[in-house]
Amino acid sequence: MLDRIKDFDNVCEKHDIAKKRLDERVLFVVPKRNIETWLLYLSGQDVDEDKEYRGYDSERRCRPNADRLAEMCMRQQPLEGHPPASLERCCHDFQAFWCLIQP
Repeated sequence: MLDRIKDFDNVCEKHDIAKKRLDERVLFVVPKRNIETWLLYLSGQDVDEDKEYRGYDSERRCRPNADRLAEMCMRQQPLEGHPPASLERCCHDFQAFWCLIQP
């Protein structure tokens, strides 16, 4: 996952685009491999971030897991079980982002 963020930063640098600042109201949601890994974790399954998962053929089917993620991140408590490391980072970044967008 960090490699994907570094790749993004390198492309920005190559095109003379400033990197994301900590005070920007921007949230990067970057799974290590694919988003299905996070969704399966949120449905209670053990996952391996290095493995490719498929299984969501419609947006409606993943909505409950996306809602659960928002709830878990907003509680500002450790994620349950053994979450993917990229999801933990995203949740941490979400908490900082949430502070920036609050009135």
